[in-house]
Amino acid sequence: MKKTRIIALVAALTLTVGATGLVTGCGKKDEPATGKAAASTASTASQAMDYQYISAEDVLKVTDAHILDVREEDKYKAGTIEGAEWQPIFPLEDTSLEAAMKEYATSKLNDGKNIYILCNSGKRGAEKTTKILLENGIDKSKIFTIEGGAKALAEIDGALKPVQ
Repeated sequence: MKKTRIIALVAALTLTVGATGLVTGCGKKDEPATGKAAASTASTASQAMDYQYISAEDVLKVTDAHILDVREEDKYKAGTIEGAEWQPIFPLEDTSLEAAMKEYATSKLNDGKNIYILCNSGKRGAEKTTKILLENGIDKSKIFTIEGGAKALAEIDGALKPVQ
């Protein structure tokens, strides 16, 4: 009986630690998905491994490319990378934004330049945008996610500039 309680306690502790990691961990490319995150990304698990990343520091050195800011308007206006193109995909549930992104991809992003995706943390928005870009003929080798997203850029003095 005592052994069963110990096993149950260890199992509960393991679940608690895993759930805490799910809530607090966000925006790193090497973090494994758990819980609902695993279920929502299961269909793109093989694609997720193929994502290309660029560090927040390195994207600031990029020239002659598309920096695609996919965040909501208030976050974009509060601060983005100089020269960024704004094409929101947030809120993620808004399917009209998907249609707009498809149109933008085919009309503006199919010029052979690299595309660097800026979202809040470098995860959900970048994953959704990447999927849409790929579905609309953008070369996979040209798509990069800014690792850590705007959160990482905010830690670099002067990286994000307000939009007038």
